Parts: sequence; structure tokens; C-alpha cells
Amino acid sequence: MKNNKIDWTKSDQEVVTFINTALTAYTLLDNEKWYIGKARVLFPDETFVMVMKIFFPGEVINIDEEGIYVQAGTGMIKILALQPPGQEMVSASTFYLSEQRLGLGSWFDRDAFEKTMK
Repeated sequence: MKNNKIDWTKSDQEVVTFINTALTAYTLLDNEKWYIGKARVLFPDETFVMVMKIFFPGEVINIDEEGIYVQAGTGMIKILALQPPGQEMVSASTFYLSEQRLGLGSWFDRDAFEKTMK
């Protein structure tokens, strides 16, 4: 069986291609599966500078009306559709100005990344 777990350490293009071609691409947040249904690479005019902050692969950087910015191994992607545990697939814009548990500071697959750093 194919592993459809997203590897956030890959390049932005590799992560987006994987998400958009794997029917059940998923990631973990607090040890629960979140399915990612659609994503795209950021356009050049969408990049922004964060002062004195280093982001790690899988870390949520920003959320806007269209989707969720996530750091990849190189570059950033924007998640456009995702499925929280026990829910339907929704537009990622649902999380903009929402009090749901996904927001800035959330970090997909944090435990896996930290294990590789030890």
C-alpha cells in the first residue's frame, strides 16, 4: 500500500505535486490525520518577510481569505482544501478568522521533524 503521508521537508513544488496527485494525501496534527485535498505554490508577489523568525517544514505561517501558508523544505505552499479529523473536506479559507484549532503556530508533523533533529 502506498504511503500518502506528506513529507514537508521536500521542496514546495514536490509537496504541491504530491498533494494534488495523491487522492488521500495526509499530514498529522496532534497525532490526528488531516487530509489535504488541494494546494499550490505561492506566486512571487505572495512572499512576505517575517522578521527574526525561522520557520520549519510543516509549520503554519499565515492564513488568509484563500488558504493556509505552510513552510516546505524549500519555499512555501498554500493549502486550498483540507479535511480535519471527523469532518468533511472544506475550503482552507474556513480557517481564516476562525477559532478552530488550526492557526498560526500550528505545526504539521512536528513530532516527526523533531525526531530527525535529535
